[in-house]
Amino acid sequence: GAGIFNTENLTVRNSKVTGNEFIRASRGSGIYNAGNIKVENSAIYGNRPGESFSNDYRGRNYGTSGAGIGLFNNGVAEITNSEFRDHRARLGGGAGIANSDSGRLIVRNSQFENNRIYSGSGGSVSNAGTAVIVGSTVSNSEAAFGGGISNSGSLQLVRSTVSGNTAGLSFSYFGTPYANSGGGGGIINTNGTLTIENSTVSGNTALLRGGGVF
Repeated sequence: GAGIFNTENLTVRNSKVTGNEFIRASRGSGIYNAGNIKVENSAIYGNRPGESFSNDYRGRNYGTSGAGIGLFNNGVAEITNSEFRDHRARLGGGAGIANSDSGRLIVRNSQFENNRIYSGSGGSVSNAGTAVIVGSTVSNSEAAFGGGISNSGSLQLVRSTVSGNTAGLSFSYFGTPYANSGGGGGIINTNGTLTIENSTVSGNTALLRGGGVF
């Protein structure tokens, strides 16, 4: 955790975690959690995974590989009334939050927006463990697969909205055109258990298949 590294019990309340960068590491530039963490009424945004590179036709610079650039959870995390936005990486998963196979994640009334993994999965959220997302929004995010969310664990999506996300990107990598098309514009579920209850999945786009859910 370039910003916060937690192995005990921590509450982040009414705070901002932003502008943190790992030079060589790739997980949890904003927050790395291996203990118990609560994030309440806070904004996690604009953190970076490491060395910059130019990866689109406008020459904008983003980080290299990373998982859970906003928050990487390897413990127990509870997120309430918070936002995760404006994170970028070339490879990896879950630019906003990545929940590992041993992680437990609960998200309530929170927003994930404008997060991008250019050649990975789960633009905003990647779950390999156990996760529940309630009353939250995942929007305007991009990845090769699972523009908004990727799931390979157990995920419950309740009274939430997944909209305006895109899977499958074309961009320039070090000046060389590179095409990457995927599935699951809103959500991709790969060997996981996914429950969607009283939620909206709309306006998502996939260049390969499964514009909403794949």
